[in-house]
Amino acid sequence: MKLEPRSGRRANARRGVTLVEVVIAMPIILVAASLMLGTLTTAARQRTVNGDNARAAEAVRSILETLRNEDFRQMVALFDQEPFNDPLGPGTAPGNSFDVPGLRPLEGDLDGRVGEILLPLFDAAPAGALVPEWQLREDIEDAALGLPQDLNGDGAVDSLDHSGDNRILPVVAVVRWQGQFGPRTLRMFTLFTEYRY
Repeated sequence: MKLEPRSGRRANARRGVTLVEVVIAMPIILVAASLMLGTLTTAARQRTVNGDNARAAEAVRSILETLRNEDFRQMVALFDQEPFNDPLGPGTAPGNSFDVPGLRPLEGDLDGRVGEILLPLFDAAPAGALVPEWQLREDIEDAALGLPQDLNGDGAVDSLDHSGDNRILPVVAVVRWQGQFGPRTLRMFTLFTEYRY
């Protein structure tokens, strides 16, 4: 006896995809594709942000190592904003700003450099003076620098200039740049001490 396939509606109904199945499957496929595309786009954006953060962190680490390699007594003169007190003559020191290749400065940045070194300096020049008189002070209210703080180790916080007798120097290195999604900032604090033998 030879078996032949059954013909009829029941056998034909299972052979193809119905319109109802297509209508149900299409939104599911579209949602899955949309989620996948969104994930890929976000990952690409995050890669850019991570690259910028890595460049900024490396620049901060590098500038702090540069400071560490300098003579402690000359750190303030080398890395303050005043070019006229540079140890080798006006304009010869690195100053308080630095570049970070690959990062764009913020709009309105006056010097066009994204990096800045912050020291506990106070302009003690009289009001209206044309030339600033920078002093290394303990009594400045600056939480980012951990001030007020005893910088010369005498046990007191005073309003004197400690540029010549400080034993510790708080420093903040800051990088501010225009990121892909708006302004970005990375800041790192360290405390340098004078080693005496």
